Amino acid sequence: LISGGMGNSQLGKVIRSSNNNSNNNSITSDVSSSEWNHILPLYHYCSLANIVPFAEEGTLEEYILKNEGDSNDDDKRSEKQRTLGPVDTLRVALQAARGLYQAQMYYGGKPTFVHADLNPSQFLVFVPRSSNGGTQNNNASINTSTNNNNNNNLPILQINDFNQGRFLTRSLKTNETCPFRSCTKNQRGNRYHTPERFMECVDQSDAIDTYSLGSTFFFLLTDGFDPHYDERNYMKAIMSRKEVHVPSRLDYLDHHEAYVALKEVMRKCLAFELRDRPSALEVVRMLENKLKEIEG
Repeated sequence: LISGGMGNSQLGKVIRSSNNNSNNNSITSDVSSSEWNHILPLYHYCSLANIVPFAEEGTLEEYILKNEGDSNDDDKRSEKQRTLGPVDTLRVALQAARGLYQAQMYYGGKPTFVHADLNPSQFLVFVPRSSNGGTQNNNASINTSTNNNNNNNLPILQINDFNQGRFLTRSLKTNETCPFRSCTKNQRGNRYHTPERFMECVDQSDAIDTYSLGSTFFFLLTDGFDPHYDERNYMKAIMSRKEVHVPSRLDYLDHHEAYVALKEVMRKCLAFELRDRPSALEVVRMLENKLKEIEG
């Protein structure tokens, strides 16, 4: 990841080689990610030099909030003023899920890495260029986005910043990914962190990333609200298993099937218990299926 390995086609083939025989129609099988590019290509040398693409649009947080003030301001713009429409919101959420799936570097059907700090500021946004070198019109039509990485004008998300990540081990007997523990209680977490980050010496797994992904879906769905935006003590809200609250003035989120679909997947990702959360692979499958249904 740090050396841009996911952008290396040969390394990518090695990583995917053990899954070539998977049934891609199954929600638990690996997906073909060879055409995706949701990991920031990065060259890093001895902590002294970094070479990375420049994201003109900044982070996903900046992209969504570029025309707004405080992200938790109740005076939000109307549905017509959203940065992304309903279907494009679902498409971008799918990109985020695909990025997490790539970052977790599945091998043999199991994740081998956790990001551990996923939130909207960790996704960089790249707007496609037209053939004449200019930025494409973000109001143009978009087609068949479930089949490849990007179509026409949809922004491309790439995950950045892996300094809190860690590799996972696997049991030789069961082939299951082993849990890990961090016995330093996080007193300075953020609203996107999983409940396990605020506990001492509890089992953690790749599902900590799923929770943070669900929180990122909340940010996308609400057009810029942080999870538990209405709670001053968000740690208490998270630990008390309080569900995130969608602002009542955003009632239009119940009126379009794309918003409803994303909200359904988001709730699954935000399950309090690790064992109740879907894997990144399962999230990709769910969003792909829902997008196909909506696009017809």
